[in-house]
Amino acid sequence: MTVKSRAICALLLLLFSALAATLAIYDSRQRAIHLEGNSLYSADAVLVDATAAQALAVSPDGDLRVFTELTSGGTVRAVAASSSARLSFPVHAGRTFRSGERGVALVGSRVVVSQGATGEFVQLGERSYEVVGRLGLRENSLLANDILVLDPDLFDSGEPQPLVLDGPDAGTRYAGLHGAASVEHFSTATSRRTNIDVVSPLILVLGAALVAMGWVFVGVFLSFATRRRNLVLHLLGVPRSLTRLRLLAEVTAIGIVTAAVVAVVSTFLSKTDVPLDVLGAGLLVQSAVVAGAFLLGAARQGGAGA
Repeated sequence: MTVKSRAICALLLLLFSALAATLAIYDSRQRAIHLEGNSLYSADAVLVDATAAQALAVSPDGDLRVFTELTSGGTVRAVAASSSARLSFPVHAGRTFRSGERGVALVGSRVVVSQGATGEFVQLGERSYEVVGRLGLRENSLLANDILVLDPDLFDSGEPQPLVLDGPDAGTRYAGLHGAASVEHFSTATSRRTNIDVVSPLILVLGAALVAMGWVFVGVFLSFATRRRNLVLHLLGVPRSLTRLRLLAEVTAIGIVTAAVVAVVSTFLSKTDVPLDVLGAGLLVQSAVVAGAFLLGAARQGGAGA
C-alpha cells in the first residue's frame, strides 16, 4: 500500500470512527437526560412487592436494578443491582457507583454534606455514607435534592417490601414468573420529549448506517487501490492470500491507532470515559466490515483478472 493510500485510509477511518464515537456519546447523553428527568428510572420501571433477591433473580443476565424509598418524599432512595453496569447514573462531579462498593452515596448539589477526613459524607439517620459523586448532568438539575445510597444492608430484611424494579422488559419478565397482578406500572417521567422518543432513535439508526457504509467504502477503496500491486506480486510468485493478509494486518493497525486517537479526543472533549469493552467491540466490528468488503472486492477483481 502506497503512502497516499495509507493516508487516505487513515483519514477515512478517523472520520468514520469519530462519527461512531459521536453517536455513542450522543446516545449516552440522551439516556442520562432521560434518567435525570425521570427520577433515575427508565421507561421500563415497575412497582413490585418482593425482596431484592427475588426481584433481581428474574434476570440471570444481571441487567436489572431495584430501588427502595427511604423517605416518604422519594428523594432519598437505596439502589441494588447484581451487575456494576446497572449502577451507572448521571453525575456532574465525582463518579458513579462501582461494583462491590457499599456505604457510599450520590447526592444532588443542594444536599447538605459534612466534611470528613477522607472526603464528604451525608448523614441518614444513624448511618453516615461517603459521597462519591454529585447527581445530575449539571449543578442545578432536577436531582439537586436527591440522595441515592448503595447499601445492600438496606435490602437484607428478608421480608417483601415495595420496590421499583427497573431494566429492559422488567415488568414483562417479572409478570411471567409471578403473574400480571404482581406488577404495577407507573411513570414519573418529565423528560418524555419528541427529540428523545422519536428523533434520537432515527438519528442513531441513520448514523450507524452511514458509519457501516463508510467502512464498506474503505474496504472497497483498498481493494481497488492495491489491485495493480497485488497483481504484480502474484506474477512474481507471492500467494494472493499472503498479500491480502499483510494488507489486512496493516489496515487493522491503522484502525487501532485511529480508534485510540478518537477515544482520547472524545474523552477529553465530552468528559465521558469510553468503556474499553465498547471500544474493543467497535474496533472488532470495524475490522470485520472493512476486511469483508476488501476481500469481496479483491475476489471479484481476481475472478475478472483470471
